[in-house]
Amino acid sequence: MDNTTLVDNANVVATPNGVLPLAASVELVCSSRTFVPFLFVFCAIYHFLAPLYTTPKQLSWILTTVASATMTLVSIPFVWDYVSSGGDVKSVRTLSSLTYATTRMFQAYLVSDLIMGSIYYRNQLMLLTGWFHHILYVFIVQICIKRAWTQIFCLCALMELPTFLLAISCLYPRLRSNVAFAVTFFLTRILLHLIWCISYLIPSNRTHTTGGSILPSVMLAGVFPLHAIWFKGCVKGFIKRRKENRALAPQAVTVDAVALAHATIPSSTSDSYISFRSASHNHPARKDYSLSTLHHIGYRLWPARKAIYSFVGLGRQTSS
Repeated sequence: MDNTTLVDNANVVATPNGVLPLAASVELVCSSRTFVPFLFVFCAIYHFLAPLYTTPKQLSWILTTVASATMTLVSIPFVWDYVSSGGDVKSVRTLSSLTYATTRMFQAYLVSDLIMGSIYYRNQLMLLTGWFHHILYVFIVQICIKRAWTQIFCLCALMELPTFLLAISCLYPRLRSNVAFAVTFFLTRILLHLIWCISYLIPSNRTHTTGGSILPSVMLAGVFPLHAIWFKGCVKGFIKRRKENRALAPQAVTVDAVALAHATIPSSTSDSYISFRSASHNHPARKDYSLSTLHHIGYRLWPARKAIYSFVGLGRQTSS
């Protein structure tokens, strides 16, 4: 006979350590039926996508990309309710089945990222942004599930949008946009974060959405300093890169301008064409020039008109 047997179909379930309320036992079963499959799915996704990437940094962003994209998409109906109602958190629908599955999925992501990170990209799993952040959010999500506040968590999942932009840029650097990341981070994790923190503190909103509890506001306020620290680092990065670009730009222009100015243009038609093509491709920093500098350098490098006409077959033929 199993260790767990029904004692009262209406109220309790017996276990080796006593009895659990029926609601708790159902929640436990539902948890195992959603969390565990999601955990295996995330582990499978990692092993499926990992061969496509080479660096530990890219490997560490695979699961984050998938999870942040999913959370952002799931947040859309809740954000729509919030925006269409003029910023009224009381108008956000509960959608219990969707929000419960989403929160369990997010918990599975947090745990799977720690597991995969411990095995494959340990040097990328930082103490603050990795272990502390993930473990903290496992408990935050669990509180939301226990208190039936999962719709609040899914509304706040819009904050995963900047995370997705950062993650996808790590996997595909050509998609990187520092401006897009900074703007979405400020709008979601700073501005909206503060607005929601205050909204769920208003008594009328608390009564309707949280049963009068201020805990959602407390949790939002507790997480805000971490977001503020990240945004501060983002702004410092902008300032640092701007200073570096200003310091390097004049030197790059001067060196390349001198090199291009001394480039020799062969007299033959074919050599003139090849020299012009190679000069264009061997100096990628030309995009930093001003228009006047580009015009001047281009004028000196461009082959003579007679050479171009001759190359395309329009040159004057000499009499035999």
